[in-house]
Amino acid sequence: MLLPFTTAICRRFRLWSAALAAGLGVAALTGCASPGVPRPPSLHLPEPVTGIVAERRGPGVVLHFAAPLKTTDGEGLRGPTLAQLCRSVSGGPCQPTASYPVPVNVAMGAKMEWTDVLPPELASGGPKLLAYRVQVLNARGRSAGYSEAALAAAGAAPPPVLQLSAGGERGGIVLHWLPAGESSADVLLRREALNAPAAAKPASTPPSTSPRKKGAAGALPLSATRGAQEESGVVLLRASDSEAQPDRGGTVDTTALPGTRYSYTAVRSRTVTLEGKPLELRGVASAPVEFTLRDVYPPAAPVGVAAADYPLEDGAGIAVDLVWRPNAEPDLLGYVVFRQRLGANADALNGGPPERLNGQPLPLPAFHDAAAGRAARLRYTVVAVDKSGNSSAPSQPVEITTAP
Repeated sequence: MLLPFTTAICRRFRLWSAALAAGLGVAALTGCASPGVPRPPSLHLPEPVTGIVAERRGPGVVLHFAAPLKTTDGEGLRGPTLAQLCRSVSGGPCQPTASYPVPVNVAMGAKMEWTDVLPPELASGGPKLLAYRVQVLNARGRSAGYSEAALAAAGAAPPPVLQLSAGGERGGIVLHWLPAGESSADVLLRREALNAPAAAKPASTPPSTSPRKKGAAGALPLSATRGAQEESGVVLLRASDSEAQPDRGGTVDTTALPGTRYSYTAVRSRTVTLEGKPLELRGVASAPVEFTLRDVYPPAAPVGVAAADYPLEDGAGIAVDLVWRPNAEPDLLGYVVFRQRLGANADALNGGPPERLNGQPLPLPAFHDAAAGRAARLRYTVVAVDKSGNSSAPSQPVEITTAP
């Protein structure tokens, strides 16, 4: 055999180099290498699962995780793989659940969503800490171990949202439901755009830092759900600013776009703290409702109309200046002013019908009536018009008698 011969040669070389080094006072030569430590054969163990997420929903816990693609040696997995789930309650031993009592076949790299239906003693009563772990087994039933724990809360979930309905108003889509009469749970709304073009689908946005209109639904980042990434066109809305606010039984989605058909579902959510960790308890989602917001709602009637008269510079007549508070609608086109001449006893019938004073809507909340005339009894009203052609109700009239 070559190996014993090579070993003998190397031994003689080391003895010769040691003798030479002793005579010359130098370090011994080591020109002959020895074989390294042999590596053990790969066991082809799947990499441990990472990034497992647990989300409490009604009577169960939904788990999200991805099955591994490689072994612990960095090689590609070969053959079938099995995933096994265990659950720990309040720090106890991690044991298989009734929902997944035995390992389940999983495809390599697959995105998994499992629902562990809790037994009655864990789906009711006070909150308890649940810890879930997953391990993936190779074809020989061997594993590199369980994943890190994904935490969830056991205990009674908030009641479901009942009688969810949707309607429209100028400010957006109005959503109503039956109040639960409790202040320890918030209402979350899942909104899906059913007919939005791909380029115009609304994305999730973080909560606004500016104060919201009372009852308005604010957008939540999708990561706040603790679950897997939602599909495009889906937004989560919070009905109030915090769980401490009472359930008012309704809100307004001010971010809805006209012409888009939306589907809404609602669920109550409560946050509990277990062993210093905030965990979410969600109830059962409501039945969905659909609604399309149409731009048929008129702007608010202008308010604060005031009038003042003064003589024209040429002295030939009297003019009236009108001002009012600006409307806040973002799609406002402008204002239209109407003037009505009154009779001797302030009788509108004797003075004639209202007369429109400007052709195109005014962009600013002010108007100069240079044709008011002397000693005239006048009544003015203002109407707001939006870009879709919707007109508001007339403002409260303001009356003035010009100087003689």
